Amino acid sequence: MNTLSLVLMLAFAGSYGPDDKASQILQQSQTKMESLKDFSSSFTYSIAAPGSTKTATQSGRIKYKKGMYAIFLQDQEIYCDKVTQWAYIRSANEVNVMNNDPKESLSVENIFRIYRANGKPRYDGEEALHGATCHKVYIAITDPAFEYNQAYLWINKTTQLLEKAVLTDRRQNNTTYEFSEIRINLGLPDTDFRFQAAKHPGVKVFDER
Repeated sequence: MNTLSLVLMLAFAGSYGPDDKASQILQQSQTKMESLKDFSSSFTYSIAAPGSTKTATQSGRIKYKKGMYAIFLQDQEIYCDKVTQWAYIRSANEVNVMNNDPKESLSVENIFRIYRANGKPRYDGEEALHGATCHKVYIAITDPAFEYNQAYLWINKTTQLLEKAVLTDRRQNNTTYEFSEIRINLGLPDTDFRFQAAKHPGVKVFDER
């Protein structure tokens, strides 16, 4: 499975350039994201290499709550409660259990590191997305420690939530994240982010901790 890096809620510590409108939009969006108690969303994730006609794409649904997440793909479910990660394969009825390592496992915060990376933003106007009007912001990232050097963000004009991001790395690979059907502050319990073996009779458990 391709690494799925989805979203959210890192503290705003960025150092942005002279485009005041773009900077203001980014700050407002980050403040909104930080205020969320939890959220769920449908998503599409894709990677396209330069010069290639093939795009690796996955889609599914995500739940998120302050560092915990549950991701539902076509044949796989991934749960993380910050300490432990479970990867469940439906067709095999088996689950792999491992210690959560943010550097190696799925990192739901990666996309919003863009908010704290040093960069120069530019406001590129408005675009329609998912039936809503979004601000489009381009960021030229100047932080050499950051794996991406360019980013386009589509931020919903009304909700201030991120709807889409296209990130370009130094090898010119484009990674696209697109979110829809976003629901916020649902009161999700912590148990939603832990695999429940009792709900899967006969499941084979491989504990790698």
